[in-house]
Amino acid sequence: MFFKIYNKYQFLRIINSPKYKNDLRRDKKFIGKIINYNGTEKTGILGYCRICKKHTWFLIDTLYAYNGLINYREWMICVNCGLNNRQRFLLNILYKRCKLYKDCKIYIYEQVTPFYKTLIKKFPDIIGSEYLDSNYKSGTIINGIRHEDSTNLSFDNNSFNILISLDVFEHVFDFEQSIKEVFRVLKPKGRLLFSIPFYPNNDKTEKRADIDSMGEILHNKEPVYHGNPVSNKGALVVYDFSWDIFDILKNCGFKDIFVTAGYNRLTGNIGSLQYFFEAVK
Repeated sequence: MFFKIYNKYQFLRIINSPKYKNDLRRDKKFIGKIINYNGTEKTGILGYCRICKKHTWFLIDTLYAYNGLINYREWMICVNCGLNNRQRFLLNILYKRCKLYKDCKIYIYEQVTPFYKTLIKKFPDIIGSEYLDSNYKSGTIINGIRHEDSTNLSFDNNSFNILISLDVFEHVFDFEQSIKEVFRVLKPKGRLLFSIPFYPNNDKTEKRADIDSMGEILHNKEPVYHGNPVSNKGALVVYDFSWDIFDILKNCGFKDIFVTAGYNRLTGNIGSLQYFFEAVK
C-alpha cells in the first residue's frame, strides 16, 4: 500500500483507518510469533526483496530498540543485498522517479555506506560525498572520499535531477541553508528525496541544540547522537522535525511537497508506515 500525504490531516486519516489498524495488528501478531518462537535476540522473517528480486530472509534485532519496541525502520535487513527497511523502500521510490528524467543525474549525501555501494552499481555516474571536517573546502577529495558541506555545496546551479538525503538534515545547525543549496543545485523539476526523524503527532519542529558565536554547543534537550559512518563520535541530533518542514521547503522555493508513505509485509516494509519526503523544484 502506497500513499501520497500532503498534510497532517491526511496522515491521521490513514493511520486511524480500520484497514491500516487491522493490517498493523496482523503484522504485530505475525512478528511476535516469530520472535517468541525463535527465542533469540536476532531472528529473521521470510519475504520478497524487490531490490534483489527474489525471496529472502529479513534480519531483525533488538539493537536500536526504544521502550522495548524493535526499530523495524533500521532493521528488516535483507541477507542478500544488506539493505534495511527504509533503504529498500527509498530505492523503490528512486527507481520510479528516475524514469521521469532522461540521463538522470543523482547526488547523495553519503559515499562510504552499503547503500551508496548498491546505488553505484545501478547508477555508475552517481556522485556521493561525506562531511569530513569543517577545515576542508567543499569538493575536496580526501583519501578517495569527497567532502561536501551541505550548507555550501561545490556544484554549479542546476546540476542534478535528484538529490538524496538520508537522515542528514537533523544534524545540520543551519538546515534551512542546506535546503536552499539543494534548491540551487537541482535542475528545474528536479526532486529532493529525503528522510528525517519525523514526529507526525506534533505540529512544530523542536530544536534540540544551538551553537553560539564561539562554536560552543548549547543543549536545549538531552543530547542524542546517531551513527556516523566517518566518525566513531557519532552525529548530534539538532532537530526533531514535524509538519512545519513543509512551510520551510515552500519558503525555499519548492512547489510540490509531499510524503510518500507505505507498508507491505511481503516486501519487509513493516513496523509502521515507512515514509520519504519529496520536494519538486
